[in-house]
Amino acid sequence: MECNSYWAASFRQTQKRAELSGEKHTDVAIIGAGFTGLSSSYFLQKSGYQTIVLDQGPVGGGASGRNGSLMLVGYKHSLVNIANRFGVETAKEMLQISLDGIELVKSITQEHNIECELENNGSFYAAFKPAHFENLKREQEFMTEKLNYENTVVEANDIKQELDTNLYHGGLVDPNSYHFHPLKYAVGLGELVESVGGAIYENSKVISIDKKNQMFYLTTPNGKVVAKELVIATNGYTTSITKQLARSIIPMNSNMIATEPLDETIAKKLIPKKRGAFDTKNLLYYFRLSSDNRLLFGSRIAGPQNDILYEKLRQGMLNVFPQLKESKIDYKWGGKLAVTRSMFPHVGKMEDGAHFALGYSGHGVSLSTLMGQIIAENIAASDREKCSLEKLPLKEIPFLNQRGLILNLATNYFRLKDLIS
Repeated sequence: MECNSYWAASFRQTQKRAELSGEKHTDVAIIGAGFTGLSSSYFLQKSGYQTIVLDQGPVGGGASGRNGSLMLVGYKHSLVNIANRFGVETAKEMLQISLDGIELVKSITQEHNIECELENNGSFYAAFKPAHFENLKREQEFMTEKLNYENTVVEANDIKQELDTNLYHGGLVDPNSYHFHPLKYAVGLGELVESVGGAIYENSKVISIDKKNQMFYLTTPNGKVVAKELVIATNGYTTSITKQLARSIIPMNSNMIATEPLDETIAKKLIPKKRGAFDTKNLLYYFRLSSDNRLLFGSRIAGPQNDILYEKLRQGMLNVFPQLKESKIDYKWGGKLAVTRSMFPHVGKMEDGAHFALGYSGHGVSLSTLMGQIIAENIAASDREKCSLEKLPLKEIPFLNQRGLILNLATNYFRLKDLIS
């Protein structure tokens, strides 16, 4: 089965960067040429540090260039749950962090003319069950009353204003969410890094990391980098060469399909306001229309990327929009995200002094750029005041040697919750 990303097919990259060869010295070595790593490099270069970015593939070749493209306000956890756990002030700060991430992506793309189809059409959070809709109403009330943040409840009877479906029981509109072309943004960010003097080496997988005399030594198949500081920005592609991080995440595949271009009348009726949509299931669906009127549809269906998985994904799409039964699927692809034990993103410093950010749990499209900036600030000024996300301890996943079993159990558990809760 051939998997082909719509993002790659709709944006033909022409630039090919060299593979690392020989020995290079730099201030900061960065592993991962996705949003986090490229953002770290850009902000470090602007602060006077020399950086080298290494990736096992091309810029944006991982989840950064293959994701669902929804730049959402918030986290996996609701703001109500965050407030119940950490207090209202922390919830307010975390909301602002999320908004800051979106604003940062917006400012970078506008200031540097990165053409990535950035649009502010808002998002629609669809209630899969009536009880979920009640939760969304409580979230809206809390955000209005306690966080001074406005979003809008859509009743079940009015859902056709947002989606042409009978599957959902109302929802919540957030006006401050965006969507974009993630691969165009990643490539634009890579070019921006190089414009300020950063070096990027593609197809340069780091196979070992050593630290000697306060210096980091990174080895690739054909080269070596010696650096004063190290940034790990590998998220769902984290491996055992960074054991502490690998023990703290579960990589999960998120898979997508794209239909053929739809008739304009049909497309406009499907999602009238062209919002980015996602639902309240644990194994959620997320979807939107592309600029050429394809339906882009994704879910976290577990299993190998084969025809069976993508047919399940197509059936999920038809659960939402049965009127697309005759629509051809032109593209299918996937990427790896990372889930932490807390289900929050984490940013900080490891025992060996390496900096990291990971575990966006499906909400990293804009937060990852912000986390890159935070890493750069931590390197430039280690005594800076830490935000609430930096204060969360990164804990290991228990029974990690049974990761596959844990993932299967978790998937089946969440599937069961979606059926009965």
